[in-house]
Amino acid sequence: MPMNIAMIAPLNYLEDRGANIRVYEMSRLLLANGHKITLFCFPLGKDVKADNLKIIRSFSGGLKQSPKPGFSFKKIYLDFFLFFSALLKIKKNEFDMIYAFMHEGLWIGHLIKSLKGLNSTRLVFDNQDSSLAEEMVASAKINEKGMLYDLIEGLEMFFVPKSDLIITTSEAIANRMKEIYPCLNHKIFAFPDGVSEFPINKENAENLIRKFNLEGKKVIYFLGLLTEIQGINHIPKIIEYILSKEKDTVFVISGYPIEKSFTDKIKTHIENGKVILTGGISYFQLYDYLSLADVEKKKKKVMKEGNSKLLNYMAIGLPAVVFDYPANREILGECGIYAKKEDSLDMAKKIIELLHDKKKCNKILLNSQKRFKEISNFKKRTEWLSSILKQHLF
Repeated sequence: MPMNIAMIAPLNYLEDRGANIRVYEMSRLLLANGHKITLFCFPLGKDVKADNLKIIRSFSGGLKQSPKPGFSFKKIYLDFFLFFSALLKIKKNEFDMIYAFMHEGLWIGHLIKSLKGLNSTRLVFDNQDSSLAEEMVASAKINEKGMLYDLIEGLEMFFVPKSDLIITTSEAIANRMKEIYPCLNHKIFAFPDGVSEFPINKENAENLIRKFNLEGKKVIYFLGLLTEIQGINHIPKIIEYILSKEKDTVFVISGYPIEKSFTDKIKTHIENGKVILTGGISYFQLYDYLSLADVEKKKKKVMKEGNSKLLNYMAIGLPAVVFDYPANREILGECGIYAKKEDSLDMAKKIIELLHDKKKCNKILLNSQKRFKEISNFKKRTEWLSSILKQHLF
């Protein structure tokens, strides 16, 4: 039965990164099932037009730029305005479900449900990190023994059990949450990321080759946030080793923020045209950029988090070298090339091996595209999500 859904997304929607892509893809699935969505989000971002989708942006509070990735007090500031924006707009008996992304979305969703007396409205928590407190420790934002950690952990322990259903982006996250909340095992289900396929614009791809002077060169591609938790500290080491061995190789790095502390380490290679920084790129032009690459390297350090970009690489059969974490194996299976955890040298050596093994690359291409069609089929995912909601909410 079609539902009216209030979707809480504490981010500037749509931006071409991270959680935005999860929100975009999950909303596509829900809309395909005939539901109507009112999406509450931060004030900035690109407009997305779709039937039965209404986007309500919160007050900006004077902020004109998106906060940097990860925790920041600016985000708390925006969360405050998002809460009041949704509180004013959501009326009693108007919505069948509140679908909340991330821990902040859950907190906002539960508070609104309680204050408005929405007893019959279901609260779904779509979670990308098993624990916000653990994630902030991993990204060096807080101390595990500090008061802020205890506060955030306490908030999590209070709010998470208020969910009627918890959907995670990977089995690894689901398993970790079941360890933290054993009494909620019946509510926790993994629904891994899926991604859209967009045709490669050959003219644009050829223009990029000319623009970056890549003709006849081997290209190693990195896509993602240029932050420590994404493994950025490994990139300069990998670049140095590979370029000392492979003179006709170029690194193309797409992402942000581009910090001086990072570029200073690879300054010479940037000046020599061996490292190209594109900045952030549009999700809808992603495959044009990926088509430049011979090998993709992905190093996300947090082993519990889902990684939808790997699906993009699989969609066009691009070999991916990753650290050997459960979330990476969950997506890539036998299609991945796995380096030892946090071992830059091992990853660099495996990338070089791939650059010289066309037979292996061709095998990965065929197997990756086949696996992608199996795990990211839109129709199957639509039916799967519908089944989870029907069985465990109504």
